[in-house]
Amino acid sequence: MNQSSTEAEVVIVRGGGLGDFLLSLPLLYQAVKRYDTVHLFTRTQYFQLLVEAIDKRIQVYDLDASIPALKAMSKGRDVVSFWNDPEWIEELEEAGAKKTKALNPRPQNSEHFVLSYFNELQWEVDRYIFSHSWLSDRWNPKNQTLWIHPGSGSREKNAPIDSFLKRACAWLEKKQSHRVVFSFGEADLALLSEIKSSPLAEHARCTCYEISCLKEFLNCLASEAGCFLGNDSGPTHMAAMLGIPTEAIFICTDASIWKPLGPRVKLLRGE
Repeated sequence: MNQSSTEAEVVIVRGGGLGDFLLSLPLLYQAVKRYDTVHLFTRTQYFQLLVEAIDKRIQVYDLDASIPALKAMSKGRDVVSFWNDPEWIEELEEAGAKKTKALNPRPQNSEHFVLSYFNELQWEVDRYIFSHSWLSDRWNPKNQTLWIHPGSGSREKNAPIDSFLKRACAWLEKKQSHRVVFSFGEADLALLSEIKSSPLAEHARCTCYEISCLKEFLNCLASEAGCFLGNDSGPTHMAAMLGIPTEAIFICTDASIWKPLGPRVKLLRGE
């Protein structure tokens, strides 16, 4: 798959969490340059994010409900899959896939994830890959809100909640115009309870935001966040890709592999 010219159609299979999907956007950009049409099988909640990032040559399909369609779509087309199970690849080849490439979804050699899959594909890497705002640069430096996302997909990745509370208090004390927003996903309800039971819950310039729709969350970040603080999580990757100044805390994951992409990213090593 190292050709550089447009070559018909490709099927890309991308499951995983929000951060994994967002780190795959550079691959989708390159696929659009190389192929006439890109057929992307992914989770339905990610469909709405593609409007912000990619053009109309990407056709999207529900990965969870379209496995038979995926196999049928593979016939005569290249397939790039983040499922690297040999039996799965064999099934695609038996279905008539032209070329198949199984990418490693969890590289361990300290090479950044994006560089890892580009090297596996032997595709050209854009020089601005780490500094580009992949969801468009929508940061407004006049915004006075510190947006904090204290959770992630795993408790082991979370910095202590007290560290976020201290940072929020310091931000609010700095200026009367400063605000703080804490956001929470489905897996963060315990953290939400902790925030609501803290003195900050009564502060007039501090609010909590529960994520129910990714597109709505993206728009709220873009319109309100002056800066962002979070663990190695999907929301942190989203903030970075929107050009928002982002501090990303890494506890147990390797920042050299999973660093967020964006022009204003600062890495913090948590304990």
